[in-house]
Amino acid sequence: MLFTAVILMGNNIKLRSASTLLLILIHCIMQAVPVSVKSLQISQSTSPVVLDGVLDEPVWQLAVPAENFHQSFPADTSLAVSRTEVRLSYDENYFYIGAVCFENVPGEYVVESLRRDFEPWGNDALNIIIDPHNDLTNGFLFGITPFGVQRESLIIQGG
Repeated sequence: MLFTAVILMGNNIKLRSASTLLLILIHCIMQAVPVSVKSLQISQSTSPVVLDGVLDEPVWQLAVPAENFHQSFPADTSLAVSRTEVRLSYDENYFYIGAVCFENVPGEYVVESLRRDFEPWGNDALNIIIDPHNDLTNGFLFGITPFGVQRESLIIQGG
């Protein structure tokens, strides 16, 4: 298994990590590229979610996983080489993202920098793009590498 992620965003956008918890999100090998618009039903959590990197709460067992992501390099129309499952939920205060990234490519992870807000190209990372206007052009990107390096950015006019 590449890594697991549990992301907590809500009032004050609180994020927390643990040794096996690599917080957020899908880029490079596992970037979600819209080939066709997909939808996913998100259920409200009725019990507390513990941010420990283990997706064993009832909400994760009931959540339908998003799968079949696309890679961004060398072509953004190719399916990702490694499988990723992303599950979503929410409660009164937070939006939760749980991801399991499976590794089936031999060799070391590709991470060019350990600096926060790293450049997106040339890194194995998990990125989540939130598109609040549902226009596939503007949004917020949150990302993390297998080594826990985080990034966030605004996406304006598709770039």
